[in-house]
Amino acid sequence: KSPMEAKVLNWLTKTAIKNEFGQRMEIIPQFPLGEFLKKIDPSYNHPAYKVDFLLRIKDKENTHHIIVEYDGFEHHFDKVKSSEIHEFNWENHLNENDIEREKVMESYGDRMLRINRFNMGHNPIAELNRRINILLEEMLSNVEHELLESIKRSSEEALLGIKDKTHKICSKCGTPKPMSAFADKRTKSGYRRICYDCKK
Repeated sequence: KSPMEAKVLNWLTKTAIKNEFGQRMEIIPQFPLGEFLKKIDPSYNHPAYKVDFLLRIKDKENTHHIIVEYDGFEHHFDKVKSSEIHEFNWENHLNENDIEREKVMESYGDRMLRINRFNMGHNPIAELNRRINILLEEMLSNVEHELLESIKRSSEEALLGIKDKTHKICSKCGTPKPMSAFADKRTKSGYRRICYDCKK
């Protein structure tokens, strides 16, 4: 929509991370994120936001979204003297609508990367690549953390189950499973020593 957005698109396509992920990293300009969120959440009652770029990065079975927004000085900053805004305080001068929009989008699990003339440095391609990598690593570590928590919860449940006799350890694979995984009316006790999965 603007010469600057065309530049940003060019930078994004030249990043090392785009080269690494290839087709597994989509760059979608002018993505109608508000419409998309309304489809997945009927209670969404915020404006029909469009974002400059949506990066859709596929990593194994997970897809991660990073929103890249270019903040032009004229439309995204409060009206103050341009000389008062610099690389260390620009976030304090973003207008309220942009801040609200960012919070709404991040509340749905997307991460936002804001770029502007104050934070792109002398090598915008390398800087974009660095910052996208940081966000992606954070998102991947969150997925790993959730997976470990899930394993921990299921392990605690199995240990309590063995104690309460609602679970049993398979004598073949050594995995604690619910008693239903061993049920067999043909046996004297009504349960096998080996689970259904191992029996198969």
